Amino acid sequence: MPRWKKEIRGWKFQPGTIDGKRVPTGMSLHVRLELVPQGGRYRVRIVNAFTGVGYQRMTKPSWPGGEGAWRGRAHLVVLLVAYDEKGNVTSMEDVEQPKKVKDTFRNSAHAAVSQWVFQPEIVGGIARAGRAYVPVCFSGGGECPPARYPASANSKESHGLVAIEPATQLLSDVAGRAL
Repeated sequence: MPRWKKEIRGWKFQPGTIDGKRVPTGMSLHVRLELVPQGGRYRVRIVNAFTGVGYQRMTKPSWPGGEGAWRGRAHLVVLLVAYDEKGNVTSMEDVEQPKKVKDTFRNSAHAAVSQWVFQPEIVGGIARAGRAYVPVCFSGGGECPPARYPASANSKESHGLVAIEPATQLLSDVAGRAL
């Protein structure tokens, strides 16, 4: 068995509950990794990991017309998205970030994300509606900074989708661990 599988199988999770009782729960596990140079080789290190909603179908956002793709420049739009038990988007709003983004990028992100379908958590056999922070990066060759989230998120900073109040919680402290 690969080392990463052994590592993840050792992690502790708190499953979802119904009426205070633990029940089987299906969820997405998001793990961000980085390669760390080590004597001519690379070591894999866990940056962060969290549970919650996943992606089922995504439409790529289009680069806004009239906006040049400046070399080395990136634009980050972060949305707070609500979805129903089928994963369909029911509402979205902008989440302010330290760096302001032009409305053309924001509008393109809204148009694309409104068509997405999420993979909700399944708690006791029942799909669960929810909300998540969704970063959308428009890159002209530069790297988008991590999105910054309010205290209600189960990750304060991330490059990916972060569920709000996920049914399943990752109990193990895995950030910084080597694989």
